[in-house]
Amino acid sequence: MLNRLNTIHEAILRVFKEAGVGVSLSKDEIDARLPPELRGQSDMPRRIRDLRSRTRLPIPNHKADGESFYTLMSLEPEGEAADSTPISGKLRAKVLLKANGRCLLCGATIAKDGVKLVADHRVPREWGGPTEEDNLWAICETCNIQKRDYFATLPQDIMKRCMVYDDSVLRLGELLMAKVGVPGETGANRFSYRCDSYEPCPDDVRAAIQESAKKRGAKSL
Repeated sequence: MLNRLNTIHEAILRVFKEAGVGVSLSKDEIDARLPPELRGQSDMPRRIRDLRSRTRLPIPNHKADGESFYTLMSLEPEGEAADSTPISGKLRAKVLLKANGRCLLCGATIAKDGVKLVADHRVPREWGGPTEEDNLWAICETCNIQKRDYFATLPQDIMKRCMVYDDSVLRLGELLMAKVGVPGETGANRFSYRCDSYEPCPDDVRAAIQESAKKRGAKSL
């Protein structure tokens, strides 16, 4: 394991291992298989996300009949470890102070609406978001929970791939490519070609980009 696990994460991982690779479990099933003293976890999805980021184990989630299920797909870590740096007290205070008492997502305020603000990662750690001031904002607890629940429904591997790009157009390209899927090329390549040439993408867009770069004497992708 890349990062030290605490008691609850070790227990959840044990549940997955005992169930077996490829077996889907709901959050209630996972909770029921924990040791008695650890049962009743109020935020199981967050615990599993933390486990996933600390171990890099592929534990995707999917919904069936309105309920979320989690599956340990392999015992081999994948990709790079997510940023597990905790938000320091100083950084948290700085982020909250910048918000001036207002949720930056819904606009509710501490003074008028009685909300409590939390420091949140704009781009989740699981998608490659760093624990840095530029990636943190202050939002109310309600928005934080709703944002987290919504993001949990998205394909984590695809979103992580999209967030490599700073350009929103290239991110959109990756999302579209996840739908149409062309082996050996990326949505970023196809969008770059489309935006540069204003022509329909050829079948082999990577080769076309390289040929175009060669003619310009530029470095190819």
